[in-house]
Amino acid sequence: MKTEAADIPEPDRVPGAPHPRHATRVIGQDAAAAAFLQAAQGDR
Repeated sequence: MKTEAADIPEPDRVPGAPHPRHATRVIGQDAAAAAFLQAAQGDR
């Protein structure tokens, strides 16, 4: 019997909360995001 991907539980999923891959913001990463944007805009 073949197991479908939808049938395999995801260990990082919390009942009642959106999955991390659907997050629109990563908490605690503001400095890293700002550094990335500055580097990308400066063609580094």
